[in-house]
Amino acid sequence: MLLEVRVEGNIRDKSYLPLYCYKKFFLFLAQHNFLRLLFVSCTVFLPFPNISLFSFAINPVILFYNAAATATAVKMLVESKLDKIIAGAKTVSEAIGNAGDPIGNIAANNSGGTAGDIDSLVKGIKGIVGVVLEEGNAEAGDDKKAENLSSRNNDGAGKLFANVADADAKKAAADAAKAVGAVTGADILQAISKGNEGDAVRLAKHNAAAGAESNKKDAVIAGGIALRAMAKDGKFAGPNNADADAKKAVEGAAVSAVTKALDTLTIAIRKTMDLGLKSVKEAMKTNTNATSVASENSGGSSV
Repeated sequence: MLLEVRVEGNIRDKSYLPLYCYKKFFLFLAQHNFLRLLFVSCTVFLPFPNISLFSFAINPVILFYNAAATATAVKMLVESKLDKIIAGAKTVSEAIGNAGDPIGNIAANNSGGTAGDIDSLVKGIKGIVGVVLEEGNAEAGDDKKAENLSSRNNDGAGKLFANVADADAKKAAADAAKAVGAVTGADILQAISKGNEGDAVRLAKHNAAAGAESNKKDAVIAGGIALRAMAKDGKFAGPNNADADAKKAVEGAAVSAVTKALDTLTIAIRKTMDLGLKSVKEAMKTNTNATSVASENSGGSSV
């Protein structure tokens, strides 16, 4: 498929799943500007299911009857959809972590976390989501922490975003896993797309000793986790020595959050482009009652 991300290596060991598995998805969209020219020039076949801009090639009558309508449909698709997707992908690809960094990078034991380049990442994702995705709820889930289902109050997953070591790493990891598991990729993307006005972005940027998830819903927690997991130089707070084994659980939650979001984004982009191409194909149809420009004596058939 056109928009396919292949994950190389053993993805069971999530701690070593590098960011390039996701970064190359955005790099593909950002760097392949030929996709834009493809729509304008109609000279290359797009491998979308059952859609071809070249259906007119075997029937040149379309060029005479629907050239203007087709040009308008293509222009609308390029300017209202594809250009914005490419621009957003370029911004994300520049803000995402380095190729060798693992997703969900955890600071060393007894060390605090760092936010990383959150602003550019949010800007790019928001630009794409605004074009391709309507589903999702930025407030999905509840505000109950995994430990005892009481309301979150600076003692759950929010501690992963502190700038000091996580003293309750196991509890934080369990709450992070609970939050990510409770929401969809669309929920995560919508939480991120709230931008600086949203709690997910504020959580990802958090830079204080105390946790920051007081009364925050699951989608907010998952959105903050996905952002910090992908952001260049982003790290979660390291566990204390007693809870060092919690690191794997945090990494797993981070990988899950990013994977959910990217899978949803991939499908949404493909659906959006598929619908756009269908509109172009519809515009290319001719009036079935029109007289063919092909000569009846030339062996050409009427459309």
